[in-house]
Order: sequence, then structure tokens, then C-alpha cells
Amino acid sequence: MKIIKTVLLIALFASLSTTSFGGNSIESRAYIEEKFVGVLIEQFGVDSENISDETRLREDLGADELDLIELLMALEEYFDITVSDEQWAGVTTIESAVNLIFGIRN
Repeated sequence: MKIIKTVLLIALFASLSTTSFGGNSIESRAYIEEKFVGVLIEQFGVDSENISDETRLREDLGADELDLIELLMALEEYFDITVSDEQWAGVTTIESAVNLIFGIRN
């Protein structure tokens, strides 16, 4: 019985990254931000301590156009989303990228 309770608790905590309200699945912004930063670290090789919501992709991380295209492709694959050129053009900071992904996912 204790094993079943443990398994159920693990399943509950695993599901906390998404919450269901009125039948709609909502992925938390914090979860998306955490995963986005992981992709960013992998793509740019930056230290997570140097990343905040206000971090600018071009100015602070030194991303050029090719870097941004590669980042977009990695994000589309990781989050299983499609981002239009118009949507991506508005992304300048970590916060704006996370907000975009959050909006598309939810």
C-alpha cells in the first residue's frame, strides 16, 4: 500500500508542471522558463547565473542572426511548437521568448 501511495505522489508531482482548468491544459510559465534556459545554455554555452528575464539575446549573449535561427529551431523542436517569423521578430529578451512559448503552448 505504501508503494502505491508513493507512486501516486510521484505522479502528482510530475503533473504539477501542467494544471488543468476547465478542461484546458496550462503549462506553467516557470516550467517553460526552466526548460528554455536549459536549451539556451546548451545552444550558447552560457552560465545560468548570468541569465535573467531581462537578458537580451543579441546584446548580452552576443547572438547573431544564425544563432537566433538555430535557437528558434531548437525551441520549436524541444517544445513541439511552430513560431512564425513575425512572432520571432518580437523576441529580444529571455522574458519575451518565454512569454511567446507560454502563449503558444497555452
